[in-house]
Amino acid sequence: MDEQSIRFFQQQLEWFKEQDLLLAKIEGKLRAMRDLAAYRLMYELEAADIELLNDQMQQLQREIVELERQRDIEVLH
Repeated sequence: MDEQSIRFFQQQLEWFKEQDLLLAKIEGKLRAMRDLAAYRLMYELEAADIELLNDQMQQLQREIVELERQRDIEVLH
């Protein structure tokens, strides 16, 4: 195997590691959203608490969108 092929495969390996890391972060945020939804279903909450949970869900959703954007940028390169 020549030096150019080795560099190519090393770059591919790094790219896959970065993709895996981004997907793991997305998965963690989705799990947090699931936990918040489960909490909401398990307890009778006051309106202020529901609003706080909704804010947390929206923040997690924004973070997921940003991670997906990063992933899409990496795919294009």
